[in-house]
Amino acid sequence: MCIRDRYSTAHFVTDLLFHLLNYSLDLTWLLTRAYTPERFFDEIRGISEGASIPYKDFLRLSLFHEVQYVFDYVCLTFSFIMGSGSLVGAWGKATADGNGVFMRGYDWGMDNPMSKYPVIVVYHSTEEGSIPFADIGYIGIIGTITAINAKGLALGMKPWPAISTEGVKTRWAGKPWHFTLRDIAQFTYKMDDAVKSLKETIRTTSMHVGIMTNDSKTYKGIRYSAEKLSVYDDMNYPQSDEKHPLIAGVNYVDKTYQPSTDDCLGSLLKTNQGKINAEFMYKQLAPLHKSGDCQMIVFDMGKQDMYFAFNTFTPKTAAYNKPLYHMSFDKLFKELTAQHQLNLIELFLSLIHISEPTRPLYISYAVFCLKKKKH
Repeated sequence: MCIRDRYSTAHFVTDLLFHLLNYSLDLTWLLTRAYTPERFFDEIRGISEGASIPYKDFLRLSLFHEVQYVFDYVCLTFSFIMGSGSLVGAWGKATADGNGVFMRGYDWGMDNPMSKYPVIVVYHSTEEGSIPFADIGYIGIIGTITAINAKGLALGMKPWPAISTEGVKTRWAGKPWHFTLRDIAQFTYKMDDAVKSLKETIRTTSMHVGIMTNDSKTYKGIRYSAEKLSVYDDMNYPQSDEKHPLIAGVNYVDKTYQPSTDDCLGSLLKTNQGKINAEFMYKQLAPLHKSGDCQMIVFDMGKQDMYFAFNTFTPKTAAYNKPLYHMSFDKLFKELTAQHQLNLIELFLSLIHISEPTRPLYISYAVFCLKKKKH
C-alpha cells in the first residue's frame, strides 16, 4: 500500500468516526429532548449567539458527556467522553475538627483538548427556588461534573461503566446526567432532597455520585443506573475487604473500576482516620493515589473553603501534582472584583458570573478568557 493509499484510508476512517459521533450526538438530543428543562436550551442558544457558534454545534458539544450511553449498547466505553475519578467524603470522628471534608479528583486524560479550558461558572438565577451555585468544569460544557452551592451542598461524579462486572443498566430516553446533577446543585441543599431528586429523575446512564451537605453534616455515596439507585454511608458500602475496608466516618470510591483492586486509598484513609482534613486530602491522598489528573477539588465544608487545581499542558503536569489555589465560599459567590480578575489571570482560569440564565428569551453572554501575561 502506497503512502497516498494509507492517507486516504486514514482520512476515510477519521471522517467516518466523526460522522458516527455527530449522528450519536444528534440521536442523544432527540431521545433526551423531552426530559430536559427548557432553561438549558435557552442557555445554549444564548452562548452560541454570544460566541457566534452555530447552535447545533454548541448543542452537540453540550451533550458530549451524555453520548457515552449510546455506545454502552454496543459495549464500547470511551474514557475520553466521561473520564474517571475518585470521590472521598469524611466527617465526624474521622476528621480532625469533626466537620465534613470532600475530595473530588477528576481524571479525564491530560491530552484531552477540553482540559485546556477550565472554567468556574457562578450562577445567580432568579428562577423560583434557585440557590446561587458554581459549576467547576470546562468552557463549552453546560451541566455539572463538580459543583458547590451557596447553602453548603457539594457534589461530584464518577462514571460507572456499563461493561463492568455488575451489569448495570442504561436507558435510551431520559434526562442527561450532567443536567440532572446541575439541577441538584441549583435547587437543593438538604441531603434528603438531593437523593429524592435523583430517585425521581428518569435516568439514562450509570454513575457514582458523591454528595456532602452542611445541612446533614455528612456525606453520601450514591450509585445509580437507569433502573436502580443505592445510597451508601460509611458502613454499608457493598465492597468490604482488604482492598476497600469500611472506615467509620468515611465513604470513598477510588479511580478504578468497582469493585476496586487498588488498596491505596483505603489504606491511607484508614491510617489517618481521626486526622483527616483538607490539607491531608490534597497533599497526600490525591498525589499518592494519582487521582485528579485534570481537576483536583477539595471542599472544606466546616471552614467554608475550596481548594482547587487544574492540569497544565506546558509543562505537562497533573492537577494533583500542582499547588492548589484557595477560595472561600463567600468570595466565590460574590460578584467579581478587580483583584479577583487579576488573580484569575495568574490561574489561566475563567470565572464567569451569570445573573439570569433562565429568562424565557435568548441570552447573549460575553465570555472573556483570561490568559497569563507574558513578561
